[in-house]
Amino acid sequence: MTNVLLAYIPCKDITEAEQIGSELLKRKLCGCINIIPEITSMYPYHGTMQKEKEVVLIAKTIEENYAKLETAVEELHSYETPCVIAIPAAHINRKYYDWLVGEIQ
Repeated sequence: MTNVLLAYIPCKDITEAEQIGSELLKRKLCGCINIIPEITSMYPYHGTMQKEKEVVLIAKTIEENYAKLETAVEELHSYETPCVIAIPAAHINRKYYDWLVGEIQ
Protein backbone atom coordinates (compact mmCIF):
# COMPACT_ATOMS: atom_id res chain seq x y z
CA MET A 1 0.00 0.00 0.00
CA THR A 2 1.43 3.36 -1.00
CA ASN A 3 1.35 6.16 1.59
CA VAL A 4 -1.47 8.69 1.34
CA LEU A 5 -0.68 12.31 2.19
CA LEU A 6 -2.82 15.35 2.86
CA ALA A 7 -1.08 18.42 1.44
CA TYR A 8 -1.98 21.53 3.45
CA ILE A 9 -1.73 24.64 1.24
CA PRO A 10 -2.88 28.09 2.47
CA CYS A 11 -3.93 30.41 -0.38
CA LYS A 12 -4.73 34.13 -0.62
CA ASP A 13 -8.38 33.56 -1.60
CA ILE A 14 -10.94 31.05 -2.85
CA THR A 15 -10.17 31.81 -6.50
CA GLU A 16 -6.51 30.94 -6.07
CA ALA A 17 -7.35 27.77 -4.11
CA GLU A 18 -9.75 26.65 -6.85
CA GLN A 19 -7.26 27.43 -9.63
CA ILE A 20 -4.39 25.58 -7.96
CA GLY A 21 -6.62 22.68 -6.94
CA SER A 22 -8.08 22.32 -10.43
CA GLU A 23 -4.61 22.26 -11.97
CA LEU A 24 -3.38 19.64 -9.48
CA LEU A 25 -6.39 17.47 -10.35
CA LYS A 26 -5.85 17.94 -14.12
CA ARG A 27 -2.22 16.90 -13.76
CA LYS A 28 -3.30 13.86 -11.66
CA LEU A 29 -1.07 15.01 -8.82
CA CYS A 30 -3.95 14.49 -6.39
CA GLY A 31 -7.23 12.63 -6.46
CA CYS A 32 -9.39 15.06 -4.50
CA ILE A 33 -9.23 18.55 -3.05
CA ASN A 34 -11.04 20.24 -0.18
CA ILE A 35 -11.22 23.99 0.27
CA ILE A 36 -11.73 25.49 3.72
CA PRO A 37 -13.13 28.95 3.05
CA GLU A 38 -11.60 31.13 5.74
CA ILE A 39 -8.86 30.92 8.32
CA THR A 40 -6.88 33.57 10.15
CA SER A 41 -3.10 33.30 9.87
CA MET A 42 -0.58 35.21 11.97
CA TYR A 43 3.16 35.35 11.30
CA PRO A 44 6.14 37.69 11.62
CA TYR A 45 7.27 39.39 8.40
CA HIS A 46 10.23 41.77 8.32
CA GLY A 47 9.90 42.39 12.05
CA THR A 48 6.16 43.12 12.01
CA MET A 49 3.39 40.76 13.11
CA GLN A 50 0.99 40.08 10.23
CA LYS A 51 -2.62 38.91 10.53
CA GLU A 52 -4.28 37.77 7.30
CA LYS A 53 -7.42 35.99 6.15
CA GLU A 54 -6.56 32.98 3.99
CA VAL A 55 -8.23 29.96 2.41
CA VAL A 56 -6.87 26.44 2.93
CA LEU A 57 -6.53 24.00 0.05
CA ILE A 58 -6.12 20.37 1.09
CA ALA A 59 -4.99 18.04 -1.68
CA LYS A 60 -5.21 14.27 -1.13
CA THR A 61 -2.28 12.59 -2.83
CA ILE A 62 0.23 9.76 -2.60
CA GLU A 63 3.84 9.95 -1.49
CA GLU A 64 5.19 9.26 -4.99
CA ASN A 65 3.46 12.43 -6.27
CA TYR A 66 4.51 14.79 -3.49
CA ALA A 67 7.62 16.32 -5.11
CA LYS A 68 5.73 17.07 -8.35
CA LEU A 69 2.77 18.46 -6.40
CA GLU A 70 5.06 20.74 -4.39
CA THR A 71 6.77 21.99 -7.56
CA ALA A 72 3.40 22.66 -9.21
CA VAL A 73 2.13 24.62 -6.19
CA GLU A 74 5.30 26.73 -6.14
CA GLU A 75 4.83 27.42 -9.87
CA LEU A 76 1.11 28.31 -9.58
CA HIS A 77 0.94 30.08 -6.19
CA SER A 78 0.97 33.87 -5.84
CA TYR A 79 3.00 33.83 -2.61
CA GLU A 80 6.76 34.29 -2.80
CA THR A 81 7.14 31.47 -0.27
CA PRO A 82 4.03 29.26 -0.37
CA CYS A 83 3.41 26.78 2.42
CA VAL A 84 3.05 23.15 1.33
CA ILE A 85 3.01 20.71 4.24
CA ALA A 86 2.44 16.98 3.71
CA ILE A 87 0.59 15.26 6.55
CA PRO A 88 0.69 11.45 6.38
CA ALA A 89 -2.65 9.65 6.73
CA ALA A 90 -2.25 7.24 9.64
CA HIS A 91 -5.31 5.25 8.58
CA ILE A 92 -7.60 5.24 5.53
CA ASN A 93 -10.54 3.02 4.65
CA ARG A 94 -9.78 0.57 1.85
CA LYS A 95 -12.58 1.62 -0.53
CA TYR A 96 -11.54 5.27 -0.41
CA TYR A 97 -7.87 4.35 -0.74
CA ASP A 98 -8.57 2.25 -3.85
CA TRP A 99 -10.64 5.05 -5.39
CA LEU A 100 -8.05 7.75 -4.60
CA VAL A 101 -5.08 5.81 -5.93
CA GLY A 102 -7.10 4.80 -9.01
CA GLU A 103 -7.83 8.47 -9.79
CA ILE A 104 -4.19 9.49 -9.51
CA GLN A 105 -2.47 6.63 -11.35
